[in-house]
This record gives sequence, C-alpha cells and structure tokens, in this order.
Amino acid sequence: MKQMKFVLLAAIVLGSAAFTMAQTSGKKIKVNRNVMMADELVKSGSYYNAIDIYLQEFNEDGEPYVAFHLADAYFKARDYKNSETWFQKAFKLDPTNFPEAQYYYALSMKYNAKYQAAADEFKAFNKTRMRGSQAAYYKRLAKNDLKGCDLALALLEQPEEVEITHLNRNINNPYTDFSPRYNPDNDKLVYASLVSEEVIDMGANKKTELRSRIFEAKQQGEGWAKGEMISGPFNDSPAHTGNGSYSLDGKRFYFTECNPNDSLQMICNIYVSEYAAGEWSKPKPLNDVNAAYGFTTTHPCIGEYKGKEILYFASNREGTVGGMDIWYSEVRNKGAEYTAPQNCGRKINTMGDEITPFYSKKEEVLYFSSNGLINVGGLDIYRVTGGLKSWKNPMNVGFPINSSVDDFYYSTDSKNERTFRAGFFVSNRSGGYSVKGETCCDDIYQYRYIIPPVFTIMGRVFDVKDSAQVDGAAVELLASAGKIDSAASSSAKMFEFYRGSEFENYTVTAIKDGYYQGKAKTSTVGLLLDDTLYVDVYIEKIPIKKEIEVKNIYYELDRAELRPESYPSLDSLYNVMIDNPAIIAEVGSHTDSRGSDSYNLDLSQRRAQSVVNYLVGKGIDSARLVATGYGETKLKNKCKNGVKCSEEEHAINRRTEFTIIGEIPNTNITYNQSEIDALKALEREKKEKEDMDRQKRLEDLQQLDEDGGDSNNDGADGGKTNTNTGGGDTGGTADKASVDTKLTKKGAFYEGSAMVNGAEATTYILNMSPSLDIAMVSDEFFVKLKASGTVSDADFKNENATALSDGTTAKGDIFILKSLQLGDVMLTNVTTKINTTTPQNLVVGVKAVEKGGCTFDSKKVSFKCK
Repeated sequence: MKQMKFVLLAAIVLGSAAFTMAQTSGKKIKVNRNVMMADELVKSGSYYNAIDIYLQEFNEDGEPYVAFHLADAYFKARDYKNSETWFQKAFKLDPTNFPEAQYYYALSMKYNAKYQAAADEFKAFNKTRMRGSQAAYYKRLAKNDLKGCDLALALLEQPEEVEITHLNRNINNPYTDFSPRYNPDNDKLVYASLVSEEVIDMGANKKTELRSRIFEAKQQGEGWAKGEMISGPFNDSPAHTGNGSYSLDGKRFYFTECNPNDSLQMICNIYVSEYAAGEWSKPKPLNDVNAAYGFTTTHPCIGEYKGKEILYFASNREGTVGGMDIWYSEVRNKGAEYTAPQNCGRKINTMGDEITPFYSKKEEVLYFSSNGLINVGGLDIYRVTGGLKSWKNPMNVGFPINSSVDDFYYSTDSKNERTFRAGFFVSNRSGGYSVKGETCCDDIYQYRYIIPPVFTIMGRVFDVKDSAQVDGAAVELLASAGKIDSAASSSAKMFEFYRGSEFENYTVTAIKDGYYQGKAKTSTVGLLLDDTLYVDVYIEKIPIKKEIEVKNIYYELDRAELRPESYPSLDSLYNVMIDNPAIIAEVGSHTDSRGSDSYNLDLSQRRAQSVVNYLVGKGIDSARLVATGYGETKLKNKCKNGVKCSEEEHAINRRTEFTIIGEIPNTNITYNQSEIDALKALEREKKEKEDMDRQKRLEDLQQLDEDGGDSNNDGADGGKTNTNTGGGDTGGTADKASVDTKLTKKGAFYEGSAMVNGAEATTYILNMSPSLDIAMVSDEFFVKLKASGTVSDADFKNENATALSDGTTAKGDIFILKSLQLGDVMLTNVTTKINTTTPQNLVVGVKAVEKGGCTFDSKKVSFKCK
C-alpha cells in the first residue's frame, strides 16, 4: 500500500511540522541495517513504511529499541491506539534505557481520552528516578500533561452545550481539509483542501505533484453543496495555497502560498489580493510581514483593537518564544502599509506551537490553538481578550469543541445574528474521513452553541368585580413538579418569575383572606425566542352566608347514601375546599314537603352528613365542614304541606347547598416580597460563588509549570562531559550550578536551560544566525535581574539610557554577564544587550558560544567544547 507523507501534510496546514518527537536515551544500541533504514524513513516522514519494517524486525528479535521506535512511528502518524500499546511494551521490556517510554505511554492514553489512567501514569512517571539530561525536561512535560488530564476531567463535568456536525464528502476529503472561513458577503464557506482518494507516496526525497487549493461552497439546506475552486486568482500559483481570510470590510483577501524546501520543510508566505472595479487583483506577497528566508509566515486573520486594523498571523521567525508563535502587524491606509511584526507575548505564546488565530469582532475575542498551554490532548482551541501585546489569560474552550486530539482553525459564523456562537473548526478526531487510521487526517466540522431562549413570567392580581389591583395576595407558580416559585402581589409593580430556559406549562394562582383563589395559565412550550409572558390573575371576594346550590347531587330513593353520579359535583366542592384552605363551609340538605316533617328533617341531616363524610374521606378537615339538615323548613316555592304540586315543582325543593360561613384565621399563606427577594439574592450569590469557584479552579488548572521540576537527578547527564568554557574571556571560571543540558529544536532555533551569574535560572533560545555574536535579554527579564541584584550599573559598557517596562531607566543597553551557564557549558564575561521587543527572557547567539571555544553540532543537538 502506498504510504502517507505526514510531515508534508502537517506543514501545509501548520506551516511547519508540529508533531511531538519522542527522543531516545543517550545509550548506544546496536541495530541492524533494516532498523537503520526504518529510522531514516521516520526522519523523512514515511512513517508507515517504517512501521512495516519495525513490526517485521520486532517479530524476529523482540528488541526494546525496535518496540520504542515502532511506538514513536505510530505516534508521529497520529495512530495513538497503537502508540499506547507499543510504548507500554517498550517500557516494560527495558525501563532503564527507555524511561521516556512511560511518559509517551501516558501521553498516548491522554490522546485516547483515557484521562484518569493517563493521570495515574504521569504521577507514576514523576516518581521514578529517571536519570540523564532529559529528566527535568520530561518531568516538566509530565506535570503539565497531568494538569491537562485534571482539566479534562473538570471540563467533562459540565461540557458546553454544542451541536457538532461533521461536514460530508461535499466538503471533506480523505486527506486534509483546513482553514474554514464563512464569507458573509455571499453566504459561502471558504476552505482549503488537499484532494486525494488514496495515500500519497512521497518516498524519502520525492515531492508530490498534488497541491492544496482554496475552495468555496454554497449552503444547501442544512448542509453544503459540493465545493468548487474559489473564483479569483488565488490558486494560480503552483505552490500550495490555503489559509484564506477576508479583511473586515471584505475588500482584501489574505492567503498563504507554501512550498517545501529541499529538506521537505514547508515554507509559507502571506499574500493579499484587493477587490476593485469588480475583480480581484493579482496577489502580492506581504513583504513587510513575511519573515526572512527559511522562516514560515502563515495563518493570516484580520482583527481590530482600539479602532486600529490588526493583522494577526503565525510564524516561527527570530524572536519566537517556541516553535510557532502568534504575531501581529498594524494595517494602515487600508492595506497600503503594515508595521513591523511584533510578538503577541508570553501570555499567548509558549515553548510549544500557537497557530490559526481568528479574531471575532462581535465578541472582541481572539481564538487560537496551542499545544504548549495546558490542554486536553494535542492542539486545543483557546479564547482570549485583549490585543497586541496586552492580553488576559487564555482559556480553554472546553468539550466538545476540543477533543483528546488536535483541534484548530476555529472561526465564527457571523450570520448568526442572535448569538454569533456558530462556526467551524478542524479536527483529526475519530469519525472523520481518512486514508489510514481513525485519527490520521484533518476534517472540517461545523458547530453551533445551543443557547436556548430564556423566559420571564410577569403579572398582576386584580379584583374580578371592579378590576382594582389587589395588594398582598399570595401568588404561586405551579408546574408539573408542583409549586416552583412564589411572590406577593403589589399595585406598585408586577410579580416576576424568572424561569431561564425552562419549557413548561404553568398555572399561576393567587389567594388572599376574604377571596377565593384565582388561577391563570401560560406556557413556554414551543417558544423559540427570548420572551416575557404577561399573566393577570383575577380573584373574587368570598360572599359570607350566601347559599350556593350544588347541582347533580343524587341519593338512593328514600335513603341517605350518595349515588355515584354525584361524585363529579362533590369533587368540585372538594377542589374549592382545597384551593381555599381557610374557608369554613356548611353543607345544607333540603327535602320537599312530602312525608312527615320529622322524617324529612332526619333524612336531610343524614344526607348532609353523607356529603361531609365524602369530603372528609378525601382529606378535608372535619373542623371546616358543618352538616345541617333543613328538611322541608326552607322551601323555595309554594309546595308546602297540603298543596298539590307537580313532580318538577317538588324537585326544586330537593337540593344540596354550599354556604361559606366563615374563615379560619391565619390559614391562607402570605408572602413577604422583601423576604422572597432576599432569599433569591442569597440563591444568586450562592450560584455566582459556585460559578466563580469553578472558574477559579479551571484557571488554576491552566497555569503552566515552567520550571524543570523535581527530576530526581543526582547529576547524571547522559554521558556528556562537563566543560568549563569562557565566553569573551577564556581565563575566567565560575562554579557550575545543576542545570538541565537538554536542548530542544524549536523551528529554526533551539531551546535550553540557563543560569545567569550563578543566581537566576531561566530558559534560553540559541539563535543560529552568524551575525549574532552576543546575548540578548528582554526588558522584563532585565528588570528581574536588576531587582534581585544579579546585575548592577557597574556591569554596563555604555551609557545609552534605556526606558524599562517598570517605569525606570537603565544606565545603558549593553552590559556584561560575569557568568552564563548554558546546560553544562560555562561562558564568562558575555556581552549582553537589552532588547525591548523580544518576548524571550534570554537569546544567545551561536557565535557568542563559539567565542568561548565551543561549537554546536546540529545533528547531535549538543555542544562540543575544547
């Protein structure tokens, strides 16, 4: 089967290869020619060819070296299920020579969303006595990855309510699809894609003829039509094109052109085309923004800050904190000028990669992706407010936008007027289209935050007779779960029930002493937009001593037993008693004049008692009911004894009446609105505190651990020889501190640990430029050195006054560091310059190291000193 060139694909999307690279220990291990060939295939990016060889070799000899490098190849190919299996196996086979396999085993579990198991393994790794120069490096990574696991578990407790849609094959292809942006002017999706139905065969030195291109697609119902090449001159170049982005007014289109160099490293530059006279102009490179030869500039997006138009982009140019950083340039005169690029600073940029910035003008928020901040796996999407170099702390956007693997190219869909919380992003999460492995390739996803409407119910209580507002009525809101809220009516303002996003059928009741309970109904079921529902409740005064005839009460002939057809009417009486718990009622039973007076009086008494017994049996307090038999003493017509009447006339006298004869004091509930408001305020405060505590917890979990950690290292350095070498003054010596000797490649630079004047530890960037023969420190780091007494005015070589960020002024801008330890290399009397633009604490030119008698071996990533 043909093999995939992942390095090239990643470079098209990211501008540089951005995979974590597993490192082997320093111990020399003999391997055969086939394994050496597989190692070279991995270096060239042909991971699956290498995997085939490693698998064959391991099945023959079972060497731990082969198991480790097989795991590494799977990891680089983003096949984390297999990398988990093989890193675990490599560590079990040889934990002494491959201790880092345990770290990558834990990391693979994290990428497979096994957060608790990964956390346990990271903890176990940090307790081991890993030795050598890499110990502090890996344990720092493990501490931050452990925080990432804890963050993931915390975020999973309350995931965001978001609908995620994987775009179909009209947009996504088996390879990589990236840089989705919505164009509000024509309601189209603009994106880029490398279209191929099978794996690309690159080999070790070949260059593919396929090119990524910019496409656009129309919306088609709930989905998107088949993407077509975007109209305009954006794909005319033979280079890979992508990362399209419009200016805020839609009159400029920024995109990138990328070409691999001889080492298959992708070098990207930003181009811009302007729309005028009905067509797009020939694209021009942004020479004021693009980096020097050998560096990448990519992922353009236009934002706004304090009324200024800002171009944000990603680059690995000189001055980066890590691999890829977010930079900015002010756009002037509608794109005619661009200021010199500036780094966005350490709040955003880390020692990892920060890429794919997107500015949401409506939210005034910058979104970007990072694998250097605390993450839940791979590249995560973050949001941050601020601008230029002034930013608050970025916050992880959480699940399900982020996943346990790579998530990037977040953009918003500005057509969503209500919430602007919809848009697109790119991910290699499982479930996408791929040519090899479930997480190998990147697809475009559409998201929509589920922000349901919110509702409030408001109203007043009125007297049904004269429509006068009634003060002091007890108002209750009832739903399927019973009473859910309460209030007191007032003529000064309406009662109010905030219901949030609750979809329910409601009954609003009101009652007050001297009044029957009133009811009204309303509902939020089926409503799609925020709404305030107005409900007025009318209540009627209770007429004391007024007799109310209850119809349809039937008894057995000449008996007191109720007939079943009487129950509905009696249940109505029951409901009146339940709704009005204060009333005392008389149940009066009447007969016609036929029969003796005494017999009728007794019969009516027994019948009245039957009604009372029925109501008491259903739960009404007997103290609230009085049974009175009136016999024929209260006839309603002429049909008394001796008067001949029709059956219909006699029926008028046979009746049951319900009469309110009083109220039980202090029975009706009353509400004090002030107390209700105070209680609700306490509930709000409790909820706000819970939200603040959760937010604080999430913020704490996202604080990077940037020190070397407790490496349990007793000074072993992987076999390297300590060298005490001067820089500028080879006669000087200084005592060495315990400093990690690990150097890590970061784009075109290398990062390591340093000790300044034997007192101040920091990380440093080794700059390979042949023109830089001194060291440089940032404004902020110099302020720290001066405050701690590590440097003083006596160390300056000139008197070029330099304004510092803390408001003070340095005597000059060139001073001498008496000692500068880079890992195990000691330099003395190093000429150092204050650089007010670099975000990196310390930058050391390779020529400054050479002055001290050392050279740098880029293949071995180490110093060699005389």
